[in-house]
Amino acid sequence: MRFVLVAWLVAGAGCLLPDSAEVSGSGVTSERQHQSLHCTTDATLDRYAAGYAASADVAGEMTDTRDVSGALGTWMLAVDAAGFAGQFKISLSCL
Repeated sequence: MRFVLVAWLVAGAGCLLPDSAEVSGSGVTSERQHQSLHCTTDATLDRYAAGYAASADVAGEMTDTRDVSGALGTWMLAVDAAGFAGQFKISLSCL
């Protein structure tokens, strides 16, 4: 399962975006998903997956959290679950 975090500045004012984003689904049926959010400089990425990743020959359950840093502006959380058979939930929350 690939996780992509993208951050860039917003051109223009008045954009009201949430300060958290979440995508979830099944790797078997989910297409690439993405959500935009607005962060200042730091965020926390939470990942949960239960299933099987064919590319890594790994089966089981995984949960982890990590801090990420970036620039003020619009961030995008994009998840591509290709090659993963199971359930997942990925969330990104601004600090």
